[in-house]
Amino acid sequence: MAPDTPELLQAFFNKGVFRGTCPACMAPHNFAPAEFTSKTIAYTCPCGRSYSVLPLGLRGGQRKAVNLPGSLSGKPGKGPVRVPCLVRDISTKGIGVTLDTMNAEMAQTLQLRVKLDDAKKTALLLPCKVRRKQKTGSQLLLGLEFKQLDLDSQAALARYLG
Repeated sequence: MAPDTPELLQAFFNKGVFRGTCPACMAPHNFAPAEFTSKTIAYTCPCGRSYSVLPLGLRGGQRKAVNLPGSLSGKPGKGPVRVPCLVRDISTKGIGVTLDTMNAEMAQTLQLRVKLDDAKKTALLLPCKVRRKQKTGSQLLLGLEFKQLDLDSQAALARYLG
């Protein structure tokens, strides 16, 4: 059903659901991420008010928390560098890592080597682009987006996350 008004409300992601509030009666409603097959969805509240909902914080894929050793390599300045890191979370779209050193630039392309803790101990070499960086104490937290994964890597990640 199409909304009666073009009003666009935001639903915030928390604990696996999006939570929105009706602008008319202020009743809360939970939306499952699977409901958002497009950027916005139409919703009609039991009070009769129709509106569109925009999800905030919707990820391209759900994260799996892990604790896997890995290494990042890139070419900052004079030549190739390989730095140990710890993979903290992984999804089909990207990965979160922490490391002790390295000055990674936003949008810099890196290679991540990691061995999964699956039955086969699958070794992956994943091209990534830096999308987020945050200093946490003496460590650097990087949010990396996968770039042009080969079919074998995509299949290995799908099995691991499935």
